[in-house]
Amino acid sequence: MDENKMNKKSLKNRFKRNVLVNKVSTVLLIVFLVFLYIIINLACKVTDLPQFDLTKNKVYTLSNASKEVIKNVKTKINIAAYGFEADSNFIRLLKEYVEVNPEYLSYEVLTEESNNAKVQEYGLSQGYVRVVLETENMYKSIDAKTEFIVYDYNIGAVYDRTEQVITNGILGLDTNQGVKNVYFLTGHGEYEQELIATTVQSLYAENFNPQFINLSAQDIEVGNNDLLVIVSPSSDLNEMELNKIQNMVNKGMNIIYTQDYIDTNLPNFKKLLDGYGVEVQSGYVIENDMDYIFSDSSMFFMPQMSQTNPITSEIYSDGYYMLIAQAGRLKIKEEAELKNLNVTRDDILYTTEEAIFTPTMDDIDLATASAETGVATIASLLTKNIKTEDGKEVDSKLLILSTGLTLADLPLSSDSATLFSNIGKNKDFMINSISELTDKTNYLKIRKGMDSTTFQATAKESFIVLTICLAMPLVIIIMGFVVSKVRNRRR
Repeated sequence: MDENKMNKKSLKNRFKRNVLVNKVSTVLLIVFLVFLYIIINLACKVTDLPQFDLTKNKVYTLSNASKEVIKNVKTKINIAAYGFEADSNFIRLLKEYVEVNPEYLSYEVLTEESNNAKVQEYGLSQGYVRVVLETENMYKSIDAKTEFIVYDYNIGAVYDRTEQVITNGILGLDTNQGVKNVYFLTGHGEYEQELIATTVQSLYAENFNPQFINLSAQDIEVGNNDLLVIVSPSSDLNEMELNKIQNMVNKGMNIIYTQDYIDTNLPNFKKLLDGYGVEVQSGYVIENDMDYIFSDSSMFFMPQMSQTNPITSEIYSDGYYMLIAQAGRLKIKEEAELKNLNVTRDDILYTTEEAIFTPTMDDIDLATASAETGVATIASLLTKNIKTEDGKEVDSKLLILSTGLTLADLPLSSDSATLFSNIGKNKDFMINSISELTDKTNYLKIRKGMDSTTFQATAKESFIVLTICLAMPLVIIIMGFVVSKVRNRRR
């Protein structure tokens, strides 16, 4: 009897030792692992873990070129991103910008909940994907849908230029880069400020200083790479104004000149242009290549453009068209005559060979009969080398365009709300022109090929991955418990 009791007691102790203790240990281990799993996941959510850019061209990593210029920025700039998730690749890129120059750069993910007042101020709403670079006195809005990813028609490839756009936008707002003066001539029937408000506002956003001047009443001191813009005058300069402009040209002043159709002569403006070997022929260019006309109107067309000139090279490669309307034709002297004037020529906008030029549209039959067929130059960059009084050499550049509508805030038609200045790349053409002629060429060209990008999982694939991540640890724990039980039974 005593022996039986002892055997029962021994079995009971063995059960407690081999089964209950192991079971409690297993349960505690399970609880510990589950607890550890939850803690790790929570920590991952609140911790900004380092990201690894495995793309071939480092699409999501800030380049050394950007880092070198960004660290020299001395203007406080906030980057407000609207329409982006807080954990998106773009926001991670913004964090890199801030890490390079935390004293002057900051960023925020802009939503209606975080800052509705700012959302309303910038006119943002659901569906927009915008980046707003803002300083104390100005801001620049970037449409991420159209500006970040482009198709290069030169080589037939998709490029990511997100970094290029953001870096150059920051440089454009940085007062440390130097402010360039852009003088708009007034007093001769030129476009009023209200008619070119889009261009003027864009200049402010690019850290230019636009000013409207009347040379009959005031003088200007020509600074390094300042620019004079003359937008389609309808009356002539007086002799004093002509002398002032020619004196500025002799010091290296650059000029942008546009001319709409007029039926009067402007002899003093003609003298100014003669110094560069060019004139605007009054009349109309009609594009007859159906692939390039706009809205079935041959006087509204997309121009051919230079692939190499800095003003148009990127517009060309992006394949974004410009719109030219009611243009005249540039008549430029032959190469030998230009050489005598110390002028070099670079045509940047022109028509196809099928275009015609007619001096009048009063009688369409007569106009067609007297029209000339062939390539018509619409815009040209003419560089004049000048010897100054002290024996130095300077260059004065003239960008001449045979229509002013390219930068006008005028609707395309009476029943259209679209403005000439906003269509296609018209505004970019003018900003590029002004940047080039003010020598604001410290901008970077950073295009990253998209032939190798990170894997983006679908919703179904994400569910499978999450299921595996959750289920596998539990499966391992359960298997450990089962193996333990089996081993105990074999003992």
